[in-house]
Amino acid sequence: KRDLERFAAKIAAWARDGKRWAARGDREMVKTHERDVRDLRAVHAAVRRGDYRKAAELAYRLDTIVRDQIPVRLYNAINQ
Repeated sequence: KRDLERFAAKIAAWARDGKRWAARGDREMVKTHERDVRDLRAVHAAVRRGDYRKAAELAYRLDTIVRDQIPVRLYNAINQ
């Protein structure tokens, strides 16, 4: 549960970063962050449902910097 809370906080921080890019007028980075947030939320939702297989599959498809937003212990758990 704690890892899921930490993960949700990381997702929220990633979304805030996207808003900062928007304030700078960088539409490409905004689109990238929006997609990343959507993908991270999908991983989070799969874990909450207990569907670790789906969560691992979704996480595998993420760019490394985005995947690093998943707490290590949670990432390891979904990949067992």
